[in-house]
Amino acid sequence: MMSLTATFADIKTHEKLDLDRPCIHGGKPEIVIIPPTEELCAFVDQLGIRAEAVRSGSVDPHTDNMLSITTAGRKAALDMRLIHPNLIPTADTKASAAAGRIVAIWRDTEAERGAQIVFCDLATPSSAGFNVYAEVRTHLIQQGIPQAQIAFIHDYDSDSAKLQLYRDANRGNVRVLLGSTEKLGCGTNVQERLAALHHLDSPWRPCDIEQREGRILRQGNRFKEVRILRYVTEGSFDAYMWQILESKIRFVTQFMSGESSVRTAEDVDSAVLSYAEVKALATGNPKILEKAAVDNEVQKLSLLEKAWLNGRYSNQMEFHALGEKIKRLKKHQVNITTDLAMRQDTSGDKFTMTVGNQAFAERKAAGFAILGMAQHHIPRLNHNETKDIGTIGGFKVQLRRAFFEGKQATVEIVGNALYEAELSDSPLGVIASLESQLRRIDEKLAATALAETESTERMARLQQNLDCGFAHGTKLAHLRKQQTALNEELQASKGETMAVDEETPVK
Repeated sequence: MMSLTATFADIKTHEKLDLDRPCIHGGKPEIVIIPPTEELCAFVDQLGIRAEAVRSGSVDPHTDNMLSITTAGRKAALDMRLIHPNLIPTADTKASAAAGRIVAIWRDTEAERGAQIVFCDLATPSSAGFNVYAEVRTHLIQQGIPQAQIAFIHDYDSDSAKLQLYRDANRGNVRVLLGSTEKLGCGTNVQERLAALHHLDSPWRPCDIEQREGRILRQGNRFKEVRILRYVTEGSFDAYMWQILESKIRFVTQFMSGESSVRTAEDVDSAVLSYAEVKALATGNPKILEKAAVDNEVQKLSLLEKAWLNGRYSNQMEFHALGEKIKRLKKHQVNITTDLAMRQDTSGDKFTMTVGNQAFAERKAAGFAILGMAQHHIPRLNHNETKDIGTIGGFKVQLRRAFFEGKQATVEIVGNALYEAELSDSPLGVIASLESQLRRIDEKLAATALAETESTERMARLQQNLDCGFAHGTKLAHLRKQQTALNEELQASKGETMAVDEETPVK
């Protein structure tokens, strides 16, 4: 794919262009860990049970499915009040944790009138019920940021209103701007005073991360060093979603930069977690997720192995066929060489030919005789049946009835090999075709020798391929052993869990 893309596209990344962009504080985004609450842990357990029901088929897909489970998990990771609106938080939430850091950066950049941008795709101001945006704003105001310096992109519907908002942000009048990737991503130019960017949730696609962080990592920013903060709720969907985003981004970056160390890539636009991923999160057992990854890799390599085996079988069949072909070509060369020694010169005045029992020294007369013989004998011949009609250049000449390409018969020179001429309606044309075949016996010998050489070389290449084993054989064997070990370990864990459950008294 990279090779095909390079034929029509010249991709230049910001690293290749060496753009004057701010650097990230610490060299990479900061991860802010939010401890899970008891309510969240219990809810994730329930998601595991739901995933089990979906997997077993005991629930109608219209009632529950992995997309619904994933969406619920994402909401819970952001704030449990998106699941239970009346829940009263007993510890720090993402909103409060983010607000504390936003306020600290707001104070530190007061002299420069530094601005910050906060991304959150879930629970936007247009959503019914609990509103994360409003929750963040409440915390910010309580900690001293004037409400006039806080803005939601969702409150600005028209292009002119948005343009004015961007101007206010670039002037330092709006210092905290909240929005979703869709509304605050592509086309938003507020980079002049951006000091920090906050990810309250994770998007699904690498391009969304690129659009979000592209608001601050761009030319024209007064801050030469900026902060990017990602908020992750421990024990929730957050950690895994950021993990798979990281792997997707790594592939996209390698593709765009032309690095060919990777050969395959997964779908980069997936919108649901798999059963195994949800189960791993719910049980807290990383072995389940490890097994899912190993199973996936084994499946991919097994498919490659199957394709290799099919290719090997095809190569074996071709190798055998080429051996037989080379035998035929060698024999054909011997026959043609013998014919060359028998060939008589018919050029110019040396022309002589017999048709039936009559000898001819004139080409046109001989041609008429051949056409007469063809008119008489061909209708009486069966398909592929032949009839001897004379001699030329030391060889027998025969007619053959054969239906191909709109013709009903051919005329052939018969030596140790067979040389097919064209039976045209022209007397001179028939003779010219016969003499051409006589002259080209040398060319046929050379062509046959070349075909033998090419076939021999092809056999050598096939032999090299047949001598080589499956390129990923060692890796696949290792993964299959790992797969077996994980299956046994998980089966043992399942047995231990069942034993503990059976010993636990019912209250």
